[in-house]
Amino acid sequence: MAKKIIIHLIIYPLLIAGVVLGLFKGVQAAVDNIDSTNKYVWGANVGWINFAPADGGVTIYRDHLEGYAWGENVGWISLGRYTGGGSHTYLNTDQTNYGVNITATNVFTGYAWGANVGWINFNPTNGGVTIDWATGSLNGDAWGENVGWIRFKNTSPAYNVVVNSTSSNIYLPLICKDCVTGSDLIIVPGSLVASSSAITLQIQNVGNTATNNDFWVDVYFNPTQTPTLNKPWDTIAPAGATWGVTQPLTAGQVLALTVGGTYYDASESSSSFPSDANVYAYVDSVNYATTYGAVEESNENNNLSGPVPSTARAAVPITVDSSLISSENLPQR
Repeated sequence: MAKKIIIHLIIYPLLIAGVVLGLFKGVQAAVDNIDSTNKYVWGANVGWINFAPADGGVTIYRDHLEGYAWGENVGWISLGRYTGGGSHTYLNTDQTNYGVNITATNVFTGYAWGANVGWINFNPTNGGVTIDWATGSLNGDAWGENVGWIRFKNTSPAYNVVVNSTSSNIYLPLICKDCVTGSDLIIVPGSLVASSSAITLQIQNVGNTATNNDFWVDVYFNPTQTPTLNKPWDTIAPAGATWGVTQPLTAGQVLALTVGGTYYDASESSSSFPSDANVYAYVDSVNYATTYGAVEESNENNNLSGPVPSTARAAVPITVDSSLISSENLPQR
């Protein structure tokens, strides 16, 4: 079974006169495979399902799952259509983009699929699957309309699926000139939820330094084009919403945004939103004075999320605390 590869930094004395050394940092592979012993889940109507079979296997990344599990009684079960590794979010709108996501709070969402079992929901009502990254242990229950509950951890008989923490170390000198550090803003995968009267989403700084400028977040309903920098929602969409974030986000910090909540700008937002729309969100969306937005980031290509579908919901009054909104240091829209 494949193992994680950790490249440790060995800092040598000056190797070549005149070489300018930048920031040195270790690089860790992103792959987390399933433990070769702790690899089974159980369902009363499906029997044992193996997450690390000889001819398949599931890979668990920080925000999604890939690969295939195997059940002797039910055959192959796909945990997602994507196979590219790295960071990814499944839309789960049809057979071409389904899969299991992992939220910033370590909760599994989305669907797996098997030809003999149908859809398996990883975040059902009265159930759900989570992961403890400290131990690698999965816990909870998934639900299939055709096969019932599937349990991921049990005491008696004891079984569990665990992410393999075994690592092999390769020591190499790593010399980096002009290495990039900084903040990096994203929409937390799976956090964007929209209806005809409400929007919730989470933004996160996944970089290694705090943000240093105030910035805008835009949400778009049925935009005429995929949102990009300096395309505020009202220039390309019939409806949308805006938040002006005026606090620094430290490295790793997550901020939840809602209609009517902190930093919501009702004057720059629609009074209601359509249902059955394709919804996008863009963090650090507007600053006409730069080519990168208000916050210069280490990665400027991961600020967009969506589309997700909006749903119908009874209209509710939107109450905004205007004291939370200050556009003094925000870029002009």
